Amino acid sequence: MRIPSVLLLFLCSTHGFVVPPPSSSRTRVSFVTSEKTCSSIVNRDNVGLRMGTLAESGDLKNATATDVTTAVAEKEEEVEEEEEEVNGTEEETDEEEEEEEEELTEEQLFDMEMMRKAIELAQSAGGERGANGPFPRPIGAAILVNADNQIIGTGRSDYNMDAVQAAISSAGISATPLREWCVSWPNNPKLRRDIASSTLYVTLEPTADRQGEALPPMTQLIMFSGIKRVVIGCQDPVKERTSKGAALLHGAGISVSMGILQEECENLISEYSKLTNSKLHAMAPKHF
Repeated sequence: MRIPSVLLLFLCSTHGFVVPPPSSSRTRVSFVTSEKTCSSIVNRDNVGLRMGTLAESGDLKNATATDVTTAVAEKEEEVEEEEEEVNGTEEETDEEEEEEEEELTEEQLFDMEMMRKAIELAQSAGGERGANGPFPRPIGAAILVNADNQIIGTGRSDYNMDAVQAAISSAGISATPLREWCVSWPNNPKLRRDIASSTLYVTLEPTADRQGEALPPMTQLIMFSGIKRVVIGCQDPVKERTSKGAALLHGAGISVSMGILQEECENLISEYSKLTNSKLHAMAPKHF
């Protein structure tokens, strides 16, 4: 049953409420009989907070559509201020990132460039389980660069050879694995100087442990080759060997940098990392 407008005005004035005048806006306000609560249905979020404040302060009788409009305007201002703060924070973050990039030295930028090439070389095997990949051994790549920033040796790990050994052999150094590495330097004086001042870029930390009785540690090969600097992409994922190779190289007087494009290098050996950190791998040395 529809209540006549005259009767509705009489009932509202009797109970102390004011009926808002009709408006073209899409705002509709409804009140309940309790002076402690009021609800507002509008096109904006949280506008009812304004009417609730009026109710608690005892000014519910004076609430009109103007109050709702004011609440909407205040909410719009709050939203605009929040958006300005968010935009300002994003701009500051972008500026900080640009400043960090500008602060990188030429050596760091060159290190990142060489590490990207090493990652591409490792990916050329077709992934960890690719036809040319060494799985279940970790896939990796190494690049040897002289003091003039020229590549003198490259290598990728496979079933027969580690990436470090392959890169050093590619540079002209003859390395024979005996009880220890037997290294023979080339006769070319320029090549000898290049190797003596070279930097080795490797995606995976060189191991400091022997690989069976036939293969000495890769860290020993690096030291015997006379390489002065090593740049490592990511740490060895095996917990017992993490940072062990880098620490051994550093202790031998070799300059070591680690963490260059670390995430990309870790993605190369994601499956190997899961395998080496599984319960089966942890139990194998104790039961087999």
